[in-house]
Amino acid sequence: MARNKSRIEQAVSWLFTICRIVVGIVVIKTGFDLARGAGSFAFYTSDNIMTGVFVMVIGVYFVFSSITRQFFEDE
Repeated sequence: MARNKSRIEQAVSWLFTICRIVVGIVVIKTGFDLARGAGSFAFYTSDNIMTGVFVMVIGVYFVFSSITRQFFEDE
């Protein structure tokens, strides 16, 4: 019985990891659109590209922290 529970816990853990990766990719895409001034941000009047780069860095952090949490959680 404990073995099935551990498999269920692993499946839920992977599901959350995939969700975090998807959120990170969406944040990266949003930062890219913000930096380019395209998409939803087409009429955004800021000329500072660093805001988009900052949002992309946050997205990259989401992706890599979820991956490292999944693989190095037990250590």
